[in-house]
Amino acid sequence: MLRFAGNTQTGYFLYTVPLRSTSAERYPFLADEATLEQFVREWNAGALSRSAWTHAAHVAVAAYYAFDHDADRLFARMKTGIRNLNECLGVVNSEDSGYHETLTRFWSITLKVFAESQASPSRFELVTEAVIAFGENRDLHRAYYSFDVVANRHARREWVEPDLQPIADDRFLAGGKGID
Repeated sequence: MLRFAGNTQTGYFLYTVPLRSTSAERYPFLADEATLEQFVREWNAGALSRSAWTHAAHVAVAAYYAFDHDADRLFARMKTGIRNLNECLGVVNSEDSGYHETLTRFWSITLKVFAESQASPSRFELVTEAVIAFGENRDLHRAYYSFDVVANRHARREWVEPDLQPIADDRFLAGGKGID
């Protein structure tokens, strides 16, 4: 079992996730450490295919950087990388498609809090744990927002705080100030 617990007084999530075998067939980038490193290099270079850029791949890259980046650097890295990959793939970053500010910050916060709650001895183990916990849960944001945050143009353009429950604590929510 993989247990992820936040501070229940601040209202952020508590998960118990059964560890199941994560096959390289389902998540090829998790075959081994070298494959994950190559995957992240391709992401940074804007060389991933559209079919490889799944929700689980987003989670993997964010967890990769959450291992040793503070919250601000993690978010900045994800924002820059996603926008770059979209441009390389011909995806227009506009009010209706491409990069989404609120979802990127939401997932950056979620994965940073997750990383801090784990005792993962290596980056590869953290990424694997994160993909198992969140790789198939692309709709997690629905527990935090009362509206369709994906389609909301304002939320795509700029950070909108959750209105149903907080993600974590104020260190992450006030304009992106994270922990060091």
